[in-house]
Amino acid sequence: MIRLQKKLQHERLRLSTPSQGGSACLIRRGGVIRPLPCVGAFCVLSWMSLLFFLATVANAEVGSRLVIYPDALVATPRYPAQLAVYWLNPDGTSLDVTQSSDVSFGISSVADGGVEQREIRSLVGVNSQGAFDANGLRLRSDGVRLFLETQDGGTQASRGLQIQARFRGFEAAASIQMQEDKPVSFTREVISTLTKSGCNLGTCHGNLHGKGGMRLSLRGDDPGFDYYRLVAEFGQRRIDIFEPEKSLLLQKATAQVAHQGGKRIDLQSPDYGVLVDWIASGALEGGPSELAGLEVYPKTQQLSAEQREARLVVVAKYLDGTTRDVTSWCRFEPSVPSGVTVDSFGRVVVSHAMDVTISVTYLSARGASRFVFLGGQREDSAKDATAATNRASQGLWKQPFDEAISQQCRTLQLQEAPRADANTFLRRLFLVTVGRLPTPTETLAYEQDEGLDRDERWVDQLLSDPAFDYAWALRWSDLLRNEDKVMSSRGAYLFHDWLRMQIASDRPMKEWIAELVSSTGSTYENPPASFYRTHRDPEVAAESVAQVFLGVRIQCAKCHNHPFDRWKQDDYYGLAAYFTTVERKQIDNKPNDALDKHVITGDEVISVTEKSPEIRHPGRSKMVSPRGLMFDEGVGIRDGGEKDGGEKEGGEKEGGEKEGGDHEGGVLKRFARWLTEENETIDSNLANRIWYQYFGRGVVEPPDDFRESNPPSNPQLLRLLADEFRSQGYSLKRFSRALLLSEAFARASGEDSSDENILPSNPYFASYSIRRMAAEPLMDAISDVTGVSTKLKTGDEERSEVHSAMRMPGVPKKSGFLTTFGKPNRLLVCECERSNQISLGQSLAMANGVEVRDKLTATSNRLSALVQMDSREAVEELFLTSLCRHPSQREREVAVEMLHSAPDKRIALEDLLWALLNSKEFMTLR
Repeated sequence: MIRLQKKLQHERLRLSTPSQGGSACLIRRGGVIRPLPCVGAFCVLSWMSLLFFLATVANAEVGSRLVIYPDALVATPRYPAQLAVYWLNPDGTSLDVTQSSDVSFGISSVADGGVEQREIRSLVGVNSQGAFDANGLRLRSDGVRLFLETQDGGTQASRGLQIQARFRGFEAAASIQMQEDKPVSFTREVISTLTKSGCNLGTCHGNLHGKGGMRLSLRGDDPGFDYYRLVAEFGQRRIDIFEPEKSLLLQKATAQVAHQGGKRIDLQSPDYGVLVDWIASGALEGGPSELAGLEVYPKTQQLSAEQREARLVVVAKYLDGTTRDVTSWCRFEPSVPSGVTVDSFGRVVVSHAMDVTISVTYLSARGASRFVFLGGQREDSAKDATAATNRASQGLWKQPFDEAISQQCRTLQLQEAPRADANTFLRRLFLVTVGRLPTPTETLAYEQDEGLDRDERWVDQLLSDPAFDYAWALRWSDLLRNEDKVMSSRGAYLFHDWLRMQIASDRPMKEWIAELVSSTGSTYENPPASFYRTHRDPEVAAESVAQVFLGVRIQCAKCHNHPFDRWKQDDYYGLAAYFTTVERKQIDNKPNDALDKHVITGDEVISVTEKSPEIRHPGRSKMVSPRGLMFDEGVGIRDGGEKDGGEKEGGEKEGGEKEGGDHEGGVLKRFARWLTEENETIDSNLANRIWYQYFGRGVVEPPDDFRESNPPSNPQLLRLLADEFRSQGYSLKRFSRALLLSEAFARASGEDSSDENILPSNPYFASYSIRRMAAEPLMDAISDVTGVSTKLKTGDEERSEVHSAMRMPGVPKKSGFLTTFGKPNRLLVCECERSNQISLGQSLAMANGVEVRDKLTATSNRLSALVQMDSREAVEELFLTSLCRHPSQREREVAVEMLHSAPDKRIALEDLLWALLNSKEFMTLR
C-alpha cells in the first residue's frame, strides 16, 4: 500500500506556469516530462479526479486475492474434480465467482523447469463439452458447477499440471492429478449412493423395523449388514447379475415398479450407472472403505451482501493415500430449516441474509462448512470500523475478547450497541450474579458513586456475596439432577451445600469436578458421591458427563453411529465402560410406596467392585474396555481401548494387574484424570457455560451441543474465553469478574430486526440479549418488591423451610409458580429443561395468580408504609424497588395524579404496583 502511494505521488501531475499563449499541463512519463494540451482549471480537475479514482481502485484491490478450492485437484473418470473459485476482499468478505463470465481459466504444465502456458479461456468457452486435450483432460461447466473430467485411459503423466484462474488481474492456481478408477465398490459407491438417495434414512429403510419388508443400517453404518440384505436375503431376489437393469433394487429405486418411497434415482443419472456396473460385475461385497477423513472446502466463508449463493467441494481421503472428489456422492443438511437449499452438487442458495452451517455426510465420515451471507451495508459502518481500529491500536479494550467481538461485528457489518445506562447495568449485574434486584439504597449508592473504578468495586462486592455462591449452586444442581426423589431430601440438601461450598471457596472448577466424578462412600458423609445416586447405570453416567462437562450429546450413538456428529458406538460404549464397576447399597430406605424403586429416602453407599471395567458392545457383540472420547487435533487422548494400547481386552493391564480392583475407585480416578487433565475440550465447554449464564446465550448455542455442524458464532471469541479461563486457574470468580467487566456485558440490549436481510445482532453479542427472568429470581423479585417472602418447603426435616427460591436445594414437590415459569424438574442434564418461553399461564399467574395477589393485598407488605408517605415519594420508592430506576416525568405525573384522585390510596398503590409487576420491563432481564 505504502509503495503504491509513493509511486502515485512521484508520478503525480504537475502544473506549469501559464505562458502568454495559454496554459499547459506537464506529466512525467518514462522519466521524461512532456507537455499536454490543457484547457485550464477544468483539465486540472479532470486529471486530479482520474488520479483519485485510480488510487481508490488500487487501494480497494490491495489485500484482495483469488482462491481456488481445493488447491489440489484429483480427477478420475468416475470422480470428476469439482472446483470453486472465490474472490476474497480485504474486509474478510468474499464472492463466489466460479460461474462469473469475468473469470478466465487455463491449464499449464511445468516440465524441465519451464512453464508451458496453455490457452486461457473465459467461462463461456468451457460451457460446451468440447474435446479432451492431449492429457485426456477436459474443463466443463454445466451452469451449476465447474469441474475437470478425464477419459478412460487418460495419461498418467499429469505431474506438473495445474489449472489457473484469472479475475480482476489476479491469478490463482491449483495442481491437477489424474488417476485411474478402481472397480465399483459396495462399501464406497453403492453405500454412498443409497445414502445420498435417502434410502437408508430413519424415515425409510434405515428405520429400526425397516420399510416394505427391507431393512438397511442407518445411513450405511454397517455395510456387511446391508450387503446381506441387498444381495443374499430372500434368495437374491433384489438383484439380477445376468440382467442388471431388471434387478428389483433398480426397478424400485427408479419407480419402474411401484415403490412407496417414490423415485429416488434417475435412469440417466451416474448413480444408476454405478449400481448397474456393480451388479454386472458380480455384486461383490469388497473390502472396507478405509475412509481416513473428509475435507470440506471452504471451511468457512463470509459472503458479500450481493451474493446469495455459494459452492462447496468435498474431498474424501482414504487410508491408502488416495483422494477423491465426492461432492456429488454426499448428503447435505443445512442447519437452518427454511430459506436455504443445497443441491446435490454442493451449491448453496439462500433467499436472505443468514448464518448457515451445511452438514456433510459421506459414508461414515462427517464434515461441515459454514457460510455467513451478509446483510446490507450500514451507513455508519465506516465510522464504527475507524473507532474500533483506534481503540485497538491504543489498547483501550477492557478485555481481549471485546476486540474479537468488535472485529467480527465490523466484518459482519453489525451495529454495536452503546453502553447501557447505569440503572439498567446495575439491575442486570445483580440478577445474573446474585439472582435478586438491587435495593433502592443500593441503586442510589451506585448512582452517586463517581469513582473511576465504580464497576470494579461493585462487581467484586457481588462476587463475594454469599448469594453468588447460592446462585451457582442452583445452576449446577440443575445440571447434575439434584432432586429429592432419588437423592432424598437430606441428600439433596447436602449435595447442594457441597456445591455451594466449592463456589464459596473459589476452588478451581476442574478440581471439584474431578472429585465429583471419582468420589465413593456414603453420600451423606461424602456428598460428591451423590453424582452416582442420580446417574445409576453406565450408559446414563456416560451420557451425562459427556453433555455436562464436554458439551457433547452422544445419546444417539447408543443404538447406532451418531447421524449428525462424529461419535460412533465404539465411543459411546468405551466411555460407558468406565462406570460398569460402580455399585450402590441403600441404607434405611423407607419409601411410602415400596414398589416404586425410583424413590430413595435414605442414604446410599457408592463403591467400586473388584471386577474388570468392561461393557458389552451390542454392535460388535463383545465386551469392550474403557476409553475416552477423541476430539480434533489430538485433544481428548483415548485412555485404553483395543487400538490405543495400555490394556488388553477385558481390562487387564500389560503387567497383569486388574483395573478396577482398587477399593478407592481406581477406574473412576482414571476417568477423572482423563476428563480434567488430559482433555482441553472441557475448558471450552465450561467457559462457554459460564458465558451463557451471564449473557443469556452461549458462543456455542445451545451450550451443551458442541459439534462440527453447530460451530461457535465467533470461534476466536471461544478460543480467547478458554484461554482466559485457563489463565485464571479455572477460578469461577476471577473468570466471572473478567466477563462482567467486559464491554460486551455492559452493552445496551436490543431486539433483532424483522428484516430478513439484516443479520441478527444477539448471536454475535453486538447487543445484550433480552430474555424473561428465570423462575427463581422472578419469585424472589416479587417477594422483595412487595416485602412479603415466600415460604418454600425443602422436604428436609431439619431444614424444612427456606424463604428464597434461589436458595432452595431441591425441586418443588407440587406444581406452582416456579413450575409455571420454567423451573426444571431435574430429570435431564440438558439446558433445554429450563424453559424461558412465555406462555398464557404465566400471564395469568402474574395478573391474578395467588402468589402475586396475596402479596399485593397482605396488610404487612411494603404498601402499608407507603400509604403514609407523600405521593411523589411513594411513586419514587415503587419505581426504584421494582424497576431499579427513577420514574420519568410523564410516569411520575400520571402515577401521582392517580393516587391523588383515588378514593382509597392503599388500593391505588396496589394497582400501581400491580401494573409495575406486570410490565415487560419488570419481567425481563435486559
